[in-house]
Amino acid sequence: MINLSWEDVEALSVSIAEAVRAADYDFDCIVGVARSGWVPAVIVAHQLGVREVGTLSIVRNLSEGVDSRKAEPRLVDISPLAQAGKKWLVIEDIVGSGETVRFIRERFGGDGREIYVASLVFNAANGDRAQVGEMVEFHGREVREWVRFPWEKRIES
Repeated sequence: MINLSWEDVEALSVSIAEAVRAADYDFDCIVGVARSGWVPAVIVAHQLGVREVGTLSIVRNLSEGVDSRKAEPRLVDISPLAQAGKKWLVIEDIVGSGETVRFIRERFGGDGREIYVASLVFNAANGDRAQVGEMVEFHGREVREWVRFPWEKRIES
């Protein structure tokens, strides 16, 4: 298991922002996939100077545990930014199989809306390495094992 620190998350988020800037992309809004995409979405938005930040709340994991079983992605909530003609940068904490990314692209792509995806981590153990470019345009780190993010660490009382 890889335990990422808050400093790791910040560094990966900044590297994504730098890659976006280097690719000369200009986004109308940054969309964090709740819950774990919120922190990197805010960091990337600040780095890029994008003031419009939204949320897609999508549930897929069936538990909080390591190697949690997965269900089909299910939209729980969306902030009111689903207007046509917008260019979104969707931020995820981790992408493996790409199911959530496919769901987002199918559900929200079109109507003049462009969807780009960035992920702090790409888990090549869960996904097809050859398809990473089809799933995410930007990612900070590639791994082949379970990742624990700092917000997933439980406070023991």
